[in-house]
Amino acid sequence: MELETVHLFHGTYKKNAEIINKQGFKAIDIPNVGKINSGTVKSKPGSLGFGLYGFKDNQGLAFNYIKRVCNGTDYEVLCFDIQFHRDNILNFVDSIDDMMLFQHWKENPSRKKLLKILKCKYHNGTKQHSLDGAILEAYIQDMMRLKEFGGPIDAVCSATHTPTDVELNNNNIAMVPNGIEYAVRSNNIIDKVSVKTVDIDSNQLEE
Repeated sequence: MELETVHLFHGTYKKNAEIINKQGFKAIDIPNVGKINSGTVKSKPGSLGFGLYGFKDNQGLAFNYIKRVCNGTDYEVLCFDIQFHRDNILNFVDSIDDMMLFQHWKENPSRKKLLKILKCKYHNGTKQHSLDGAILEAYIQDMMRLKEFGGPIDAVCSATHTPTDVELNNNNIAMVPNGIEYAVRSNNIIDKVSVKTVDIDSNQLEE
């Protein structure tokens, strides 16, 4: 099966970027299902679960995100490629099959107790949808246990909306997606040679 390649942009603190450029990304930690269900994880999951987040083909969104998060601290935007097989990714952008399978799993009466537990431990805020991420983690681990996937899930992708400076200044944040975000779950799909710091074009970012 042919590999697919996607170009991602990832914002981080400048100190982290320097380490990544020298040593590569650190190992991606996916907590076990027990810790996720009990809410005892060290950090809450992102909207697409645990992993390394990046925006597809859009350095402006990565810039807007990290600028807001760092709040005055030096930051940089990195770009890198990931390569994967279609069967090893959950695609909530344009795969109806992936969307329907996830929906059917959630609607199964046997999941009612689990979803109730997760709703007590996590919530969807304006900046991060931790409940969505926790449910996705439960889904992935359950489907892996049932051997419903063709192999490990190396990444999850979905349409996303990242507020821009204009929206934040006007207190008017749209909900219409303005990009595609990936949560990379395995370092094995990262092309280490492709990792580099982006020379940010401020004129382009303001468009």
